[in-house]
Amino acid sequence: MKQTVAIILSALLAFTLFSCAGVNTPEDTKIPVTVTDSPATVPVSEAPSSEPPDTEDHVTQTEAVTEARVTETGVYKVISTDLSSSEGSYGSLTLYSDNTYKAEFRLSSAEYGVRSETALTEYGIYTPSDGDELTCTPKRLSVKISYENESDKKIASETLGVLCGMGALTEAYVASYEKACGEGIDATVEEAGEDEFLSGMISGGDKTEVLLDRDEKLAYDVTVRYDLPEGKYRIAEEGCTLTLDADGKAGECTLEFELSGDDGDGLGRYSNLTLLKGTYERNGGNVKCIIKGELTLLKYDSEESQKEYLRNIEEEYANGDMLEEVYVYNKEIASDEGRFLDYGDTPDEYGLFVIDITHAAVFTYTPSEEYAE
Repeated sequence: MKQTVAIILSALLAFTLFSCAGVNTPEDTKIPVTVTDSPATVPVSEAPSSEPPDTEDHVTQTEAVTEARVTETGVYKVISTDLSSSEGSYGSLTLYSDNTYKAEFRLSSAEYGVRSETALTEYGIYTPSDGDELTCTPKRLSVKISYENESDKKIASETLGVLCGMGALTEAYVASYEKACGEGIDATVEEAGEDEFLSGMISGGDKTEVLLDRDEKLAYDVTVRYDLPEGKYRIAEEGCTLTLDADGKAGECTLEFELSGDDGDGLGRYSNLTLLKGTYERNGGNVKCIIKGELTLLKYDSEESQKEYLRNIEEEYANGDMLEEVYVYNKEIASDEGRFLDYGDTPDEYGLFVIDITHAAVFTYTPSEEYAE
C-alpha cells in the first residue's frame, strides 16, 4: 500500500500568521494618518499704551508646535508555510514610521465543499530587534468571507448547519462565521480571543517574528525555526522531514515519516519509520518530488524487545492466529533491512514549498488529494 499524506488545507481555521488584526483604529495603536504642518510661529500684536516706551525691545515668543508626519516605510510580500499551503492565498505587510504596521491577507479555501476567499486585515505595532528582524504584535483584526456566488454561499451555510447538528460545531461558532460572510467582523485581539470562530485565527494574540529582505521586498515569518543542516526541512504538521540531496535544484529526495510510542505490551517504546524515496526538481521555494518507492522499518529501543516481537509474530502465525500476508509484512518491517516497495511504473508526486531561512516546509499537494477525488 502506498504511503499517503492526509493534508487538511484549512488555512482559515488553522491560520496563525501575524495572528490577524483589523480595519478600525485601535485605541492603543496609532494608525498612520496624514498630519498637516503646524505654523512655526504665531505673530502677536500689542495694544497701544500711554506709558512711555521701555528702552528694551519687547519680544513675544511662541513655541513652535510641530507633529511628525507618519509615512509608509515599506511594503513587503509575506512568505510563510501557512500561506503557501493553499493555492491562491497571499499576504502583504506594510510598515509605518511610527512603528505601526498593517498586514493584509487573502486566503483561498474549499473547506465546506465550495471555494471561498477570506480577507483578513491586521493592525498592530512592531518592535525592531536584531538587524532586519521585527517582532509584530497585533491589536485589532477584521475578517470578511466571500463566495463566488449565492449558490456556493448557500451550500456552505447548509454544511455548517449539518455540522452544528452533529455537534461538530457550536451555534456560537456558526453565528460568528455567518456574520463574517455578511457584514464582516471587526474586533480587538482580546475580543477575538473570546469568539469561538475568531479565536482559531489569532492563537491567543501571540507575537510574530519577521525577517525582512529589504532588497527583494519580502517578509519571512520566522517565528518557528528548525535547527537542521542544509538540505533538510521539517513539515511539523505531518511529522515529516524532507531531505534534498545534490545541488539543491535537482537530485534525490526523501520524505521521512516517523511514528513512535508504546503499545503497553511490555516491549517498551518503538519507532515506525516510512521513507519515501525518489527524485526532485526545485524552482525557487517550490519543490516537486517524484516518489518511486518506500522503505518501512519498525524498530524497538531495546534489542531484546526487537527479538521478542519477532518471536511473538512467529508464534501467532504458527498457531494460525495471523494471516500469511500480515505475517510477511510484519516480519519484513522488523528486519534489519526493512521492507521496500517499488512503485514501478506508477510513481507518486508530492508538491512542497520550502523556506531555507527557517528550514520549514509544507505540502502544497499530495497523491491523497487525487485519491479523495
